[in-house]
Amino acid sequence: MGSTERRRRFWLRVKATLASIYFAAMFFAVFPAAILFATRDDPFALASPLAVAAGAALFAAANLFVFRLVAIFIREGDGTHVPIDPPRRIVLSSAYRRTRNPMYLAYVVAVLGEAILFGSVALLVYAAALWAIAHLYVVWREEPLLERRFGDAYRAYCREVPRWGGQRLQ
Repeated sequence: MGSTERRRRFWLRVKATLASIYFAAMFFAVFPAAILFATRDDPFALASPLAVAAGAALFAAANLFVFRLVAIFIREGDGTHVPIDPPRRIVLSSAYRRTRNPMYLAYVVAVLGEAILFGSVALLVYAAALWAIAHLYVVWREEPLLERRFGDAYRAYCREVPRWGGQRLQ
């Protein structure tokens, strides 16, 4: 790998990291905090110790999974997971063999972890809204862009791998 390629890969990592931090700050900190402050007398109140442990573990696991997926996008997709520098190659490995959208699913799981951690029904509603928005974005914006970018390879991938995981209906 030449110095130009190393430099480009370095900047891919920087862009992906900054985008991930921004997204995580907004969707896992700012929005949930605003929801908790708007819906509770004590937004810092946690659920029972068992729920705190389960929620924190779920939140941490989902975020670690996202970091792994971001690394896969850089390594195999030769781009980032955000539109500022989209992948040059279609990513078909790891969790992308089971669902076309593992990162969105991980985002929702992270918010579910927060809902458990804080014992918040409002955060459950937020998680459902986040999934609904992700679904609409995927269907109306992301899938058409990916189909234009990757053509037949993406169409074949869509035939083989479900949008949200689970079993393909025959």
